[in-house]
Amino acid sequence: MTQQSPKSMSALHPGEDDAMQERRDFATPAIGGGWPLSPWMPQLAELAAAHNLADYWKRLSVLLGRLMPYRTAIAWNDWSTDVFGETPSPFVAEAEPSMRDAWRNYLLAAATLHFSGERPPGEPFALKLMQSGAAEQAYRQLFRPSGWEHALVIPFRRGGIVRAGITLFRNAAQGPFDSNASARLREMYPLLEALARRVLEHEQHRAVQSSVLNVLGNLPVGLLLLDWELKPIFGNSEGYRQTQRWNRLSAATTGIESKYDFHLPDALLAACDSLRQQWATEVFSLHAYEDDPRREVAHPQQPGLKAAIEIPPSYRGGTGLPSFLIRYAGMAARSAEPHEPTSAQLAVLAQLTPGERNVALLVMQGKSNREIAAQLHREVSTVKDHLSNIYSKLGIQNRTQLAGLFAP
Repeated sequence: MTQQSPKSMSALHPGEDDAMQERRDFATPAIGGGWPLSPWMPQLAELAAAHNLADYWKRLSVLLGRLMPYRTAIAWNDWSTDVFGETPSPFVAEAEPSMRDAWRNYLLAAATLHFSGERPPGEPFALKLMQSGAAEQAYRQLFRPSGWEHALVIPFRRGGIVRAGITLFRNAAQGPFDSNASARLREMYPLLEALARRVLEHEQHRAVQSSVLNVLGNLPVGLLLLDWELKPIFGNSEGYRQTQRWNRLSAATTGIESKYDFHLPDALLAACDSLRQQWATEVFSLHAYEDDPRREVAHPQQPGLKAAIEIPPSYRGGTGLPSFLIRYAGMAARSAEPHEPTSAQLAVLAQLTPGERNVALLVMQGKSNREIAAQLHREVSTVKDHLSNIYSKLGIQNRTQLAGLFAP
């Protein structure tokens, strides 16, 4: 039997253009009663590569536009609203933030109510925009100004609760969403929801990571995290400041400048290289860590300056190349003697601003307000203001109680 060319196959349906033929082919049941997924693999692969929620919405809107043409799409979650469409109306394009918030709140409430009863755990559903009562008012205020008459809601859940979704809108001329296209979307929905859940979890992880980095950045202990090539992945202000001290840079140089002029001191470079060789030897010999994967290093000219270097535990025995964590001994107070803080002291200091920490550390050394002001090059009134804020934050009333918080 002679194989027919694509052109002769389309001739079986005269009058159809390529787009019509494509839609008909997608509507043709595949083996098992499903529909062919292969034409959508490039778009699904693009969707799976989304690195944040905004990118996910953008790529999903393109995929959905191919599956079922729409006029406008509104992607929403707990905190933001994104609008997509080739020709959104001026009302949509210029919508104030309060209007976008109203859209988000309405769509989130509609999705939540839709699944509150004995309904499927989650799948696309049509939203009637011209209902009576409160829904009719919402239609007049939120949707009719843009010419929207038909809506299809695609909700995404996390922990059994609707947390995000994308809603497609059509005008009266476009008519309701095609039932065949809706059926295809329902078949694809589990994959779309799984990808959305992954992105939502990644967004949550990034938010937590940002909070952790913010806390670490304000700690009065110098921290540096270096990659395998000994280039900085993360460092807090005190970490860069302590690196400057090791390199004998000017004490007046700011932490921001030191971040961009970063140079790992030779003594620390040698210690990291030693750790790197130890790790490689033990990994390739398939041995557990027989030696402690840490190094204690003192400054060659100033023994009071010390640093501890280690491979974080998560990398020990792992499959990736390790990073190197450097913790400098010493507090943030200028000209203060280096001192390794306890966990309790860190918990107290983390509640204070950098300026307040400097004052608190010098109070711990028994210095007067005038002495503190001279050492920090501040006015005495500024020192007093810092002390007042410190007492309020820590729930104490005087210097004696403050010093007691730092007692060994």
